[in-house]
Amino acid sequence: ARLRMTPPFPRTRPARWLLGVVTLAGTAHMAAHTPQAHARSAEAGLCTEATAQAEHNLHIPDGFLSAMGRVESGKVESDGTVSAWPWTINAAGIGHHYNSQAEAVAAVQSFRQQGIMSIDVGCMQVNLQQHPDAFASLDQAFDPLRNAMFAGGFLLQMYDKTGSWPRAAAAYHSQPPGKGTPYQSQVLEAWAVPPDGREGAPL
Repeated sequence: ARLRMTPPFPRTRPARWLLGVVTLAGTAHMAAHTPQAHARSAEAGLCTEATAQAEHNLHIPDGFLSAMGRVESGKVESDGTVSAWPWTINAAGIGHHYNSQAEAVAAVQSFRQQGIMSIDVGCMQVNLQQHPDAFASLDQAFDPLRNAMFAGGFLLQMYDKTGSWPRAAAAYHSQPPGKGTPYQSQVLEAWAVPPDGREGAPL
């Protein structure tokens, strides 16, 4: 899948309360309460479960954040379907998929040593330069649930500003009017035809 060439976030910072949302108890809650979600590989399943849990906790329409994740970090599986990939980086406009969290963390460190600071990471491609306080460490940045909860909280802020989920997705990508429209279309297309066969929620 073609990765996004520009970071989705505006340069404003989300509220710091989001960092306290994800706890070990939240992880246990995910196992108990998340509607079953399906993925084609164990790694992709991490993003699928994380975005489903964020949707549940933050009252985001079923499948919407998951669709955004597939647009953000989508990787083509062996059967041709696209799944969000937790070990994804976009650095200087170039997307990279890695085989493990350790590889992804090492890659971010390497990019920074090269002077590349605008780096998107994880299932939801949170930009570390624009959101320096989002995560306490790179390991946290690549934690699928923390990544999805941060992104979901930011999406909620955009929903409060715009009044609709499609417009919120566009603002998540870029707040200047019109710049997020192509991204919004990609998200709505992914939401309408999820790879796990679930029906997308109405607008």
